[in-house]
Amino acid sequence: MNDDSQIFRNIILSIIKVIIVITLAFLVSYSFLNQRTMQGHSMEEQLKSQDILFLNRLKPKIFSLKRYDIVVMSDKSIKRIVGLPGERVVINNGYIYINDVVLPNLYIGRISNPGIAKNEIYIGRDEYFIIGDNPDSSEDSRVSRIGNVKKKKIEGTIWFRLYPLNRIGIIR
Repeated sequence: MNDDSQIFRNIILSIIKVIIVITLAFLVSYSFLNQRTMQGHSMEEQLKSQDILFLNRLKPKIFSLKRYDIVVMSDKSIKRIVGLPGERVVINNGYIYINDVVLPNLYIGRISNPGIAKNEIYIGRDEYFIIGDNPDSSEDSRVSRIGNVKKKKIEGTIWFRLYPLNRIGIIR
């Protein structure tokens, strides 16, 4: 192989490497480093107003969403998934029941207003029942104009808090 062909080969390999790096950087940025700022008090204590959060936009497109995932809707509101497709949800005496079983109260405070969930709600295919961790300060699936949220209206899941620095870390 002569020097000219070796130089040409190195230039082509360099261009391919740059294209790969730019593509990977775009995917990581689009998928995991998309930033949102928490507004309001609907997710306290887990998330506080003005927390800066990273959003994973690929998870709802590729993987199944899970109970307790914190999601961002297309209207930019941030809530927690409690009801999954095919389940029945009702709120009674301050507690969420999924298919007649009390949902363990891991994150969500006692619910004083069940809204439309005072009557059993069926969650359809590709739908989710969402609620704020601080339900008295949250407009969520209990409100008739919101109701069950279609998967296509979910932008992504919150996975990391960047700010404030004293609370930086992975969100569970």
